[in-house]
Amino acid sequence: MNFSEKIHNVIVDPRVRGIVTNTLKAGQSDVLFNDYFGFNFDKNDLVSVKLYFAFLTITPPENIYSIFNINDEIKKLIKNNWSTSQSISYLHQGVTLGLKCYLSGDNVKVNTYIYFRPINPIIGEPRSIKLQSSDLVHKRGYCVEIDSDGCTHQKNYFYIYSDQCKQQIFQDFELQKYGLLENDISFVEYTESEFERKINIILTSADKVGEFVEKCGNRSIIQYSERLYRKHKLYFFAPGVRLGSSVIALYFVPKDVYSGKGYINSIRELYAENKISLVV
Repeated sequence: MNFSEKIHNVIVDPRVRGIVTNTLKAGQSDVLFNDYFGFNFDKNDLVSVKLYFAFLTITPPENIYSIFNINDEIKKLIKNNWSTSQSISYLHQGVTLGLKCYLSGDNVKVNTYIYFRPINPIIGEPRSIKLQSSDLVHKRGYCVEIDSDGCTHQKNYFYIYSDQCKQQIFQDFELQKYGLLENDISFVEYTESEFERKINIILTSADKVGEFVEKCGNRSIIQYSERLYRKHKLYFFAPGVRLGSSVIALYFVPKDVYSGKGYINSIRELYAENKISLVV
C-alpha cells in the first residue's frame, strides 16, 4: 500500500469519517471555526494522519466532547480557564479537538486530543529551557491526548519568541541538518510531556518549509504536498520535530495563514483530494 492509499484508507474509515462529519457540522455554529490536517512521517513511510477542529466563539457542544472522549474533569478545566473569542489574534486560540489516526494492518487506531490556552496560570515552567521575557507574554497551552486504550497523556505547550530560547532549541533539536538557519525561524511551539520534547517551527516562508521537507528525504510527502498545492492551493506549514525521533510532522493550510490572518479550513480539501464525500 503506497503513501496516498494509506491516507485514503485512514480518512475513509467509518469512525473517522463520522467524527469528521459531525464535528464540521457542529462547527457551522461558530463563525471563526477552524479545521486543518497534517501528517506524521519518517524517511520511508506515513506514520499517522492528524485532523484538527478549533472552536473559538463557542464551547464545543456536549455531543462533540463525547465523541472525542473528553471527560468531565477536562470539561470543567476548560469552563474555568478558557473564554470565547470574537476575533482571531494568535495561533491555537480556540479549544482544539483532534484525531491522530494510525493505520495498523486493515484497522485504524484513533487517539483523540484536546488543547486550549488557559487564561489562568495553571501550567508551570518548562523543565528544559528557561523562558525569557518575550516568551512569558504569550499564553501557554494545555493538552491532553487520549490513546486508543483510554490512557491519558498531558502535554504543556510554550510559545518561544526570544532569541536565546530559539538558539537553544535550534541546537537541542539539531535543526541545521534540515538546512535551517536560526533567522529562518519566526517562533517555535515547544512542547514538553513526561515522555518527550517536541517542537513545531513557524518558519518565515513556505519556501523555507519546502527546503526543510526536501532534507527529510521522503519523496512521497513531497509529491503529495505538490498535489495539495496544485489542486487545492494548500501550503505546507509548521514542520515538527521530536527529540530523539526520526518522525517529522507537517501541516497544510491556506496561504493567508502565512500573512498572519490565521483562518484555516482545509479538511474538506483533503477529502476532496481523495474523492470522498462529506455530508455536512
